[in-house]
Amino acid sequence: MKKYIKKKNSMTLAVSIKKQCYYVIVRHPPTIHSIVTRQQIYHRIIDYYPWVSRGRYNIPIQHLIDQRFKKYHHDDDDHHQSSPSSSPTSTSNLVIKHSITNVNNQLDHDPLVSIIVPVYNHLEYLSTTIQSIANQTFKDYEVIIIDDGSTEWNSFQKINTIFNQFSNHLNLTILFQDNYGLSTSRNNGIQMSRGKWIFPLDGDDMIHPKTLESFIQKISSDSSNDHSLSTTMIISDLEGFIQTGINTFEPLLNWKIPLFSTSKLLTKNLFHCSAMFPKQWWTDMGGYSNALWFGWEDWDFWLRADHHLRGGINPLVIHKDYFKYRIKPGMHSFCKDNFKLCFAMFQTLHSNYYTLNEIIKAHRIIGSRYSIIQQPIINRLKVFPNEYILHLWNGLAYEYSSTDRKNITSIAKKSFQLSIKNNIKNDWQPIVLNVMCDRGTESFLESKRDLFDVFKQYPTLKDSLVQVYGNIF
Repeated sequence: MKKYIKKKNSMTLAVSIKKQCYYVIVRHPPTIHSIVTRQQIYHRIIDYYPWVSRGRYNIPIQHLIDQRFKKYHHDDDDHHQSSPSSSPTSTSNLVIKHSITNVNNQLDHDPLVSIIVPVYNHLEYLSTTIQSIANQTFKDYEVIIIDDGSTEWNSFQKINTIFNQFSNHLNLTILFQDNYGLSTSRNNGIQMSRGKWIFPLDGDDMIHPKTLESFIQKISSDSSNDHSLSTTMIISDLEGFIQTGINTFEPLLNWKIPLFSTSKLLTKNLFHCSAMFPKQWWTDMGGYSNALWFGWEDWDFWLRADHHLRGGINPLVIHKDYFKYRIKPGMHSFCKDNFKLCFAMFQTLHSNYYTLNEIIKAHRIIGSRYSIIQQPIINRLKVFPNEYILHLWNGLAYEYSSTDRKNITSIAKKSFQLSIKNNIKNDWQPIVLNVMCDRGTESFLESKRDLFDVFKQYPTLKDSLVQVYGNIF
């Protein structure tokens, strides 16, 4: 009798899975977009029937998918694959697993603003964030949510519930990717966007209902030609808040955007992340950096933009607390506790913006804190193996990590050589550090020849190195 019940339940579930395959592959409801590969269908079914993957029923789910897929789809999987299997290395390399969008609520023109909302866990806050967007008085925008591989229980269903809640009111798209971090999430969202202006908003923060309207009015009143628009960003003051009830919030702090200057931006981040900027900035600069495992992606972006744009950034500031920054219990900042270390890594990422003496000092700070940074860097390199600065930091960490100079130096030298191989910026740092690994050996005389071209490009570099390493050049 038990066998009969188990068999009956298995058959019933198998029929349900077949119906689910049909629903996903054939009907393509308006809320589902680009879920067309076998692997994507499998994950979607597991989301709906999580007990199947635990072996409770002996059901050949992959075989069922193959059957339905072949019956209703005759194209190859590769033709429909929405994302590459390799890790993201640039803004042109999407890593989207699948997406959902409300096709019936698309605008009949490209929106003026694209609001980019990355989210990783803490999905209980996402609905409040999206509601603050839906309350905007200015309506010519699209919303793109990027789930960065959330691991919370039933995360897909939670996000899908939010989609169903707002899809009739918003031009809304949700992208799902593996956990690659905040920068990749923003980059993927921006790459999929159609707006002229980009407005990043993290998935636990909020904005005032008049935020977008005020931003657009500020642009219209301040800019008289397209050239000035190309260097313009718009930002409001910040209000930090805590949530005290289901829909009740209490402000804790206010931050006024300070007066901008390029010299100040070199030593302090003058802006929060939720500023509106032209999409062309992102395109020209290659997006947000994936190397900054400790944070500061937005500071890096603003600094590169200021040096890239002719005349630098033109920030238009609205001195009202339109940006609402959520302060969560137990929030902890690695950079706040290790500011000198993080700033040293930040400086080496922008070696052309700081003095040579500052960069060489930064090398020593990074190397002296190897026990803190070595494992995070190794973990990051597994995901982004082509980031040259990660190899540079890894080499510095190894160089300072042991008294066993012969063994450790060979590992450090290998890291510096990988940094040189991936060094598309023609940065002098990995070349010099690779040579310095040979000091005190017979190879040093030969290695020094690699420095001649570097010294020509940076005439004062030799003097700076002499101050640190002595007159060995």
